[in-house]
Amino acid sequence: MKKGCIVILLLLSAALGLQAQTPDISDCRLIKVYAVLVRQDGKDLSEADPPITVNFTLCYGGQSSGYAYHDYIYLLGDKSDNWNSYGCMGFMDMPKSAKLFNQLTGDNHITQCIFWGNDSNMGLITSEPGNGAEHGSANYVLVSSGDNKNYINYMVISCDFYDISSGKERLVAEKHFPWLCDYDSTDNLFRTFMTNMYEYYR
Repeated sequence: MKKGCIVILLLLSAALGLQAQTPDISDCRLIKVYAVLVRQDGKDLSEADPPITVNFTLCYGGQSSGYAYHDYIYLLGDKSDNWNSYGCMGFMDMPKSAKLFNQLTGDNHITQCIFWGNDSNMGLITSEPGNGAEHGSANYVLVSSGDNKNYINYMVISCDFYDISSGKERLVAEKHFPWLCDYDSTDNLFRTFMTNMYEYYR
């Protein structure tokens, strides 16, 4: 983990402390994410000072609840200066296929769900951190063009989880910090959301 990202994680940890008891997010199909932009088209941005932060909404399977017109995956950015200046990419498509991968890279375990769309692809990733890291996991959202020539990698800092089964947003869990949890723990709600989304589209 790069220096700039470690600093922001430590500051958040010190300011906010430990998370509360793990809530049930089994009906949550929408999250609002606060993230740091760490890589764009091969360029490492993880040591930017200050860190390049963005907010985005990630939603899936909204049609059955009346929340959305389609069962697309939607990743919609906040349209902030950072989002526009750095060419951040969103995603809006019905996946043609979805796959879950578990792999061992060096000493680190990585779990990723990849969703292939018509013109772009999206991946949700959670992994063990590097040796000596002060946190429990590293969690990312990656969006790439269909030919993989362009891509954006967001490191997830915090998530708010919403149940949209009534057609409206109902907040279930606020300011969950997945990096405080082990990558394979049920307390890592980002991983749970990722797995549920994969099961929906597989």
